[in-house]
Amino acid sequence: MNCQRGWGTAEYLAILAGLMVLWRGAQAALELLAEHHDEFSWALMIPF
Repeated sequence: MNCQRGWGTAEYLAILAGLMVLWRGAQAALELLAEHHDEFSWALMIPF
């Protein structure tokens, strides 16, 4: 039973670390978009 608890903790920490990586990636993408907004804004005006 102790081993099973260890696996649960490891899975929980892995999921938490993955969410932190996704959150940091999203923040970096938003900062990049804000930094280069003028370059990307013309692409939003192109009709698809």
